[in-house]
Amino acid sequence: MDTGGIFGTLTVILALSFMVETLVEALIGRLADHVPALRPYKWALVYLAVAAGIGGAWVYRFDL
Repeated sequence: MDTGGIFGTLTVILALSFMVETLVEALIGRLADHVPALRPYKWALVYLAVAAGIGGAWVYRFDL
């Protein structure tokens, strides 16, 4: 079993998931802070980040 390949893949997945979460919080979260109509829906940022992460995993074809 090639554990270097598995841990390398996990490292890439964790790094990309961190970047997706950070970008969603920075871009959409900041937008929600400045647009009063979006403030009540700020709780949905978590689900948006999850959807973006799943979309990214599908695009890059990550499979564990």
